Amino acid sequence: MVCKRKQAVWSDWRLVIADDAKKLKVWKGTSLASEQALLQEPCAVASFYSDLQLPRVPSLAVAAGAHVYIYRNLRPYYKFTVPVDAVDPQEQAAWQSWQSVTARREGELQQLVEALTQLKGSGAPLTQPSLQLISLHAAGVAEHAAAAAEQQKGLPLARPSPVTCMGSIRKSLEQVDALSCLVLGTECGSVMILDPTGSNVTHTVRLGAAPSLLAISGLLDVDYRIAVATRSGRVYVIRNGELAGAPIELEAPAVGLLAAAKTLLAGCMNSSVACYTHKGKRLYRLQMPAVVHAMDLLELTRQRMVTCLLVALANGEIRIYNGQHLVSMHSVNAPVAALYFGKYGREDNTLITITKSGALDIKILPRNASLEAPPGPAGPPPEQEIPLDIPKKTSVYIEQTERERANAVEMHTAFQQQLLKLRLLTARSYVKVLTDGQGSISHSSAASLQLNACVLGLGPYFKIKLTLRNNGAEPTYDLPVVATYKPSLYSCPVNQFVIGVLLPGREYNFELSIRSLNPALPPDDVRIVVVNPAGNVPLLSAIVKMPLSEFEEE
Repeated sequence: MVCKRKQAVWSDWRLVIADDAKKLKVWKGTSLASEQALLQEPCAVASFYSDLQLPRVPSLAVAAGAHVYIYRNLRPYYKFTVPVDAVDPQEQAAWQSWQSVTARREGELQQLVEALTQLKGSGAPLTQPSLQLISLHAAGVAEHAAAAAEQQKGLPLARPSPVTCMGSIRKSLEQVDALSCLVLGTECGSVMILDPTGSNVTHTVRLGAAPSLLAISGLLDVDYRIAVATRSGRVYVIRNGELAGAPIELEAPAVGLLAAAKTLLAGCMNSSVACYTHKGKRLYRLQMPAVVHAMDLLELTRQRMVTCLLVALANGEIRIYNGQHLVSMHSVNAPVAALYFGKYGREDNTLITITKSGALDIKILPRNASLEAPPGPAGPPPEQEIPLDIPKKTSVYIEQTERERANAVEMHTAFQQQLLKLRLLTARSYVKVLTDGQGSISHSSAASLQLNACVLGLGPYFKIKLTLRNNGAEPTYDLPVVATYKPSLYSCPVNQFVIGVLLPGREYNFELSIRSLNPALPPDDVRIVVVNPAGNVPLLSAIVKMPLSEFEEE
């Protein structure tokens, strides 16, 4: 989680990072200026102005669990606790009925579990003790279920609301240091707007699904919109405290959500970015070559306002789009975990990226950089006015033309027959490759998988990196993976292993260490096979072309 802030005692903008190591870090330039320990693992961080006093000093909010820790001058100032959500009356009555019995009889716990299961099936939100009891009973661990129920005896039921996402909204002015309020998204499916001090809830909107991302635009006292992306793959739009229309159905769950002018930009898990109006109409869709990791807006104020989209991909690319046009692209050495564009230090246009390896990359946009979209075609291309160089008609051409005119029907029929035979042969060969497990993609009834393999190293020690993806709708369990090779050329300490589970839509990386026994001999192929545990035909396979090996240095 990253944000930027500037205080009166500072002459420049600095970077604030809250990481999963429970640390709050402040960076100045490329050096660490300060570091503080947090009480809990943070989930969101935001900067806002809570008063009108001079000099203007922003407050820093760090959300962790069901609390929001507010810092002033990087010192703990106030802790806000999200109000506990109400417990369903029927759930409360079921627990009270079970706890009121003094002498336990066989079957009473079963009645409690059945009542809670019925409530869960009807869509009622349950507390953590009820969900734990249902899970233990469904797993067939009766003694653990009874112990969990006894532990809850005498304790009140409560539904805490952990914070899932957080942002800030300006109250009445568009200035950078204007009075602003915090906006919280909670696990119970609520969006809350706090007062400027961050101590009371002023607005609450129920969504019915846990929010994951917020995109805020407008002024709280004038007109505002809050776009909320949920884990169920929907985007709700809150306008002036009320839900506006039906939710927007995304193609896949969102990994990024931005509010740009009068549109919404949503990056999805299916490697795409879509642009929607606030009413839910899709304007365009951009297909990316890799999975989207992070998004942010790039806004430049020069002769004219330019708003572009920054997209960080899993392959290390960072792309800049002006509308539907790709205007710039560069790469970093590792996948990006966080992305931020804006003021930093004394520069107005700075791109900050944090990679998954923990590296901090800072780039400054050149002052003469042009991010304007290319103009559309004004008319037909100039090549259209150039006449074609048509060759002269020869006797062979005339004879061929007369032959085609005389036998047009027969020639067309023969061509269509040969074309259909070619298509049939191609389809049969493709199906045979898929069903025999000879390709890198499997669409069999057992599983739908995709395998990619690459070789790293110069030799004689190599490392084969495997990327396995489950494209199906159901998880796959206990898949054996085997590497076959010539024992006279290569040796592998672990040439087979079992993958416990492959969840749908996620990529899993595995590595195999292999050694070339005789670098003087020409290399051979290594075959990676994913075995079907329920049959004798492999699910899929990949052939790795091994490179020439260097000799081992003595």
